[in-house]
Amino acid sequence: MKIQKITFQMRNDFSAIMVCEHCGSTQELNSGYHDDFYHNHVIPEITCRSCGKNRSGVVPAVANNNGLKHVDAKVEAGTMAPCMSCGHCCPRAGRA
Repeated sequence: MKIQKITFQMRNDFSAIMVCEHCGSTQELNSGYHDDFYHNHVIPEITCRSCGKNRSGVVPAVANNNGLKHVDAKVEAGTMAPCMSCGHCCPRAGRA
């Protein structure tokens, strides 16, 4: 799925109309978040309600009712600085 049109945005939260690259059907996303992790890891794994495929064309074995598949973060060791708020490596590292 990919974003066709953003219908609501407040700070980093957004809602959008998503379109499937494989069958062309659309569906609404009500809980989007603008950050690199969400756009690079979560959106590509959203499955189409019509054909069941994610962006890479795979039909995941496990998907929830929203078409979202739980994604494990794949971060290489040493690629992020310790987070200012928790002291651990996380996607928010280095951000104010």
